[in-house]
Amino acid sequence: MQKSGEKLATQSTRSSYLSTIIGITLVLFMLGVLGLVLLNARKLSTELRENIQLQVLLDASATSKDVSAVKTALLEKNYVRSTAYVSKETAAKELSESIGENFIDFLDFNPLSESFNISLIEDSTSASAIENIEKDLLTVNHIESINYNADLIRLVNQNVKKVTVILAGLSALLLLVSIALINNTIRLAIFSKRFLIRTMKLVGATHAFIRKPFIIKSFYQGLVSALLAFCLIMGLLVFLKNEMPGFFMQNDADSFIIIFMGVVGIGMLISYFATYFAVRKYIRLTTEKLY
Repeated sequence: MQKSGEKLATQSTRSSYLSTIIGITLVLFMLGVLGLVLLNARKLSTELRENIQLQVLLDASATSKDVSAVKTALLEKNYVRSTAYVSKETAAKELSESIGENFIDFLDFNPLSESFNISLIEDSTSASAIENIEKDLLTVNHIESINYNADLIRLVNQNVKKVTVILAGLSALLLLVSIALINNTIRLAIFSKRFLIRTMKLVGATHAFIRKPFIIKSFYQGLVSALLAFCLIMGLLVFLKNEMPGFFMQNDADSFIIIFMGVVGIGMLISYFATYFAVRKYIRLTTEKLY
């Protein structure tokens, strides 16, 4: 009879431990997926902004030496990420291909100018920043005018801001929900040990001594759950890559390290604090309130 009771207690403990790990794993999995989405959204917004280009047109009197001087001046600007020189001949060829007709044969001359296509760093792609950049570039010798799509730039910046606000709100909400879910999962697990906690207290165990095994177990639970959650995230990425090749998701070592550290850190921290406060609650409860 005693052995049967011990067996049932062992099974109950294992079941409680397993259900706690499964619950925390699922919550951390959701957090990890959202973190990956946030990282990719950030990288995508950076790429979109850095792909915004300004066309710098040179005046007709610019010589090859002047072109080199302009390129040097452009690269010295702290807002310029890269430059691409476009000769008159290249510009004419691209325009002819675009309109489907060789306009030079009709005009008997090439009216286009030498130019540079410049890409800006992300911090310099707002509408106001580009207006200041245009004014600054026009002070450089032999730069005649600056062309860019103001409406496209405004649209890109507006959409990036909207997406950022929405994702930030979802992240905060999911984090709060995750904390609540993990906290409740651990509280339920410790609830089943409330009589054990009470017994330890009655035999003279200190609060720190009572908390210690629960805290150690919480760290293991958080770590195991985080590792399982990370494995699920990796499995999801492999699935998406195989089943949806066109699905946009940048998978690099930095992203994986950030997600891994974030999932492990959040899992262990929430598990620790939830366990600490739950055990403290049952240590302080009177015998009557345990039932």
